[in-house]
Amino acid sequence: MILGYGEDPLTFWALKSKLPDILKVLNDKSAPSDCLIFYRPSFGRGGGTQSQRAEFGEFDAIMGTPKATFLIESKWASSSEVKNGVVYLRAEQELRHQIFKWYLSEWTSGSFNNWGDFVEQRMTQFDTKFKTFNKKMVPENSLLANNLEYILNRLKAYCPKVQKDVLLFFSTEAVHPTKVIPAHFQLIPIQYKTLNNSQLFQLD
Repeated sequence: MILGYGEDPLTFWALKSKLPDILKVLNDKSAPSDCLIFYRPSFGRGGGTQSQRAEFGEFDAIMGTPKATFLIESKWASSSEVKNGVVYLRAEQELRHQIFKWYLSEWTSGSFNNWGDFVEQRMTQFDTKFKTFNKKMVPENSLLANNLEYILNRLKAYCPKVQKDVLLFFSTEAVHPTKVIPAHFQLIPIQYKTLNNSQLFQLD
């Protein structure tokens, strides 16, 4: 038996055990076997608005299907970001969605010899779009560029043109928030059971 606690293992459990239900709520008729899921892909811990950082944070998951690319955040009922029935996502969370969607759209819509070529051709556009946030484009010959390029190339085979933001909300009760800010995030409530009045739950 494997037991878990908190948002991270809840996300893994849901993507492994509840994927058909999640796809149904997303109105995506893709078969689970046709989906590609990256669990907690990290693009550096510097996800805030620090000066001239290329890092833009860690997603809880990214999922590619034949119908869309879903950028996923997770919250549970114990989160401090749940207030009066509303889930508030932090500014850096919203920013990482904006940045990744820009990378995915630009990378898959063009033709580039390598990451260095991509940076050379798109740096001006990136700087213009994200100059308010003091972000710089991921430099070539970096581990961050290698990871990002790999994920973008894998998603290219799915449906990168349709991009959707998703919030998985975990609760032990049927009552759940009805609103997310920013409002364009699609809320997916997922109920789970804990063990013996603890906050632990069974993963397997």
